[in-house]
Amino acid sequence: KKEVGNKEEKSPIQGIDYIYMINLDQRPEKWEACTKQLQPYGIVPHRFPAIYGWDLSREVKNELGLKFSPNMLSDQWVLTLPKKFKGQFQLDFLREELYGTTVFCHWMSSGAIGCYLSHLSVLQDAFDSGYETIWILEDDIAVEKDPQTLSEYIQELDALVGKNGWDVL
Repeated sequence: KKEVGNKEEKSPIQGIDYIYMINLDQRPEKWEACTKQLQPYGIVPHRFPAIYGWDLSREVKNELGLKFSPNMLSDQWVLTLPKKFKGQFQLDFLREELYGTTVFCHWMSSGAIGCYLSHLSVLQDAFDSGYETIWILEDDIAVEKDPQTLSEYIQELDALVGKNGWDVL
């Protein structure tokens, strides 16, 4: 998903270039509740519209899954999206007859696929924008202390392993 819109606001947290919050268009109340929690700290994240995985077609989901091939481990429970089930996941057992079939981990859901794609979209947007360090929030946060402390954690990580020695905090 490509992001469009005004991205002139900068992060008020030292060491973070940009702050994203992933939020479904269907859940504006969650966006409002989260921004109210961040407001006392002067933090206004960029709202990134989440991908609603339940709206993705069977064909799109099958493009995202893994094609089962003979060199892969079988005798595992997986999910498939057979045509006869109209895009609904079906629990199946990996076996020779499924070679070439798109499979998913047995706990995968359409919502999880949307979440995964939303995070990948944010990472692509940050990369395209030239951001080095971003903070990605989902719309179910609970702010328990001043988020400015993230700066301290970033400084500690940089001191311990170097600025390029870590990827995820």
